[in-house]
Amino acid sequence: MKVNIFIVTHKRAQIISTHRHVKGCVAVVSSDQADEYHKYNPGLELLVHPPVVGKAAKLQWVLDQKISNPFFLDDDISAIGRTFVNPKNTNKLGKITPELIREIIVETAHLSKECGAYLYGFPNQLKPMYYHFNQPFKVKGFMPGCCFGILDGSKLFYDKKIVLLDDMFISLLNVYYHRYCFRNERYAFQFGPMFTTAGGQAEFRNLKTEAIETQILKDMFGRDIFGKQKDGSAFFERHFNLPF
Repeated sequence: MKVNIFIVTHKRAQIISTHRHVKGCVAVVSSDQADEYHKYNPGLELLVHPPVVGKAAKLQWVLDQKISNPFFLDDDISAIGRTFVNPKNTNKLGKITPELIREIIVETAHLSKECGAYLYGFPNQLKPMYYHFNQPFKVKGFMPGCCFGILDGSKLFYDKKIVLLDDMFISLLNVYYHRYCFRNERYAFQFGPMFTTAGGQAEFRNLKTEAIETQILKDMFGRDIFGKQKDGSAFFERHFNLPF
């Protein structure tokens, strides 16, 4: 089974880092930014698309190209590691090279296919305290939008009304169609800060858009599956509990 690994990037030609951590990636770049990405990243293969608004639209464009089994990464990976060991002991297992992490992604895709899941991926917090030794894999809940893949035949897509909350939307749509996903908890990807780095989704992200899209998700998938933080903040209202 062939897995195609893509870096979803926007206006970060000078600071993109993911291709240095994962072997054989292709950067998904808007046509009006392609020259700049070529200039600052010689040798990085690009998949060029017409200008669109937001990450979800970029992801949908890739899905529309019918490219086999796409796996998507954000452009600002800072580290990849094992979550099942103390960080001080990682050297005993050997370094996770760019070649090895590609193999881990492909192997996880195969494991997902074997268990019948279409949406698969990894945690986005490289913290061993979050790892549970009796749960090396999870099949329920949220899939981070910075390190995930979609297998062929999934029926999954991105709604054009969604600009920011693409990961929540695809997680809920997957629940609607397939009930479960496949998350390899043994490895995690660490990314740059969400709100302080220029480019990416930063130019689209604001509290008003977050609130509007949260309401769209509630209308589409039902209010009852959404929880609410103790402080009552609407911004943090999007964690969900599934009824099965």
